[in-house]
Amino acid sequence: MNNSFRLKNNRFIQAYSLIIVITFLGCNSSSQNSDSTIAEHENEKSNLVSNEITVIINGHSKNYSLNDLKKFRETKIKNYEAIGGMKGPLGVNTWTGVSLIELLMDVDPSVNDQNNSDKQIVLTSIDDWFAVIKWPELFGEPRGGEVLYNIVGCNECHGINGEGTAPADHPPTPELINQNYDLKDVMEILRLGEESHANINPFTPDQLSESELQEILYWLNNPKAPVPENAFKVDPTKRKVILAYEMNGNKMTGADGLIQLIVEMDEFSSRYSHWVSRIEVK
Repeated sequence: MNNSFRLKNNRFIQAYSLIIVITFLGCNSSSQNSDSTIAEHENEKSNLVSNEITVIINGHSKNYSLNDLKKFRETKIKNYEAIGGMKGPLGVNTWTGVSLIELLMDVDPSVNDQNNSDKQIVLTSIDDWFAVIKWPELFGEPRGGEVLYNIVGCNECHGINGEGTAPADHPPTPELINQNYDLKDVMEILRLGEESHANINPFTPDQLSESELQEILYWLNNPKAPVPENAFKVDPTKRKVILAYEMNGNKMTGADGLIQLIVEMDEFSSRYSHWVSRIEVK
């Protein structure tokens, strides 16, 4: 992929649009859950139920039934609404479940040690879909473009580290990391959306500001560079991550996504994972 998008070149726009369409086709079967395939999973697998979770950390392993999870302190994420890249807002809900931090600490109290800062928490569902949360997002102070990249859902197609994805039997998605992208050109593509961005809805200024995109591109261009002092910080009131077993006060069914991962800081649905059954820190 060319490192600088030139929108005035019609032949290049056509070529770039084709690349993005291929990217999205690959995305639908990649490690991240797209909102279109979520709907398909709900229709085709409405009988799926995840009633047990296995947690593995540093050689320690523990199984938890749904009843075990309910013995933990109840944690709520109120009035949360994720945005689907193609479907738009997915509805406001209040979720009740167990804090992911508390669950991990129950297996290994040292999991919050700074020595684990380069690790990832991988949550796999019974249909083999998975979501990834980086250790600093859960135990540290999430800051900068690396965090924004996940919050606005770039990880859904391009991977948790911008590495691109190559799901079996599907076209690969392009690598974004260590690329030198032009802010204005990328912003125009995201604002146009639709055909310019694989039929993904346009990003509004409220969903992604120019300064936020600048931080994302800074990280993609310089992944090892120190986070600037004035970088974006996650709102401290939106730091909860839970495994939900109730939605709006009602017990969930398989179609609802029991057990459901809810990442409060995420504005888009890239980690809106259903039927979680396995968690591994690695």
